[in-house]
Amino acid sequence: MRTTSAQAERIIRVGEVIARNGIAAAAVDVLLLAHDARDLGIDALLVDALVDESAPEVVRQRAFVLIGMRMASMSGQTTDGAVMPSAAAQSFRVAAAH
Repeated sequence: MRTTSAQAERIIRVGEVIARNGIAAAAVDVLLLAHDARDLGIDALLVDALVDESAPEVVRQRAFVLIGMRMASMSGQTTDGAVMPSAAAQSFRVAAAH
């Protein structure tokens, strides 16, 4: 499974909802994102932190950023496995720095 540009755009939209209204406001999208992340083989600890409703909000938000960056980076994979950062991955790097 590869992350498509549509998935990367969805990640960005979910991030905008989370930034405005908190992670609880995007509960369904967060669960769908977690499912996709598991399918892509992203670290289970990150995915578990993202969906853990008892975890502090900041922990879940940071997990979201890390998962989003990894998923967005996967959209730029070439056939030989090299990763070329996509525009979405670059935007996540900017968001994570703030």
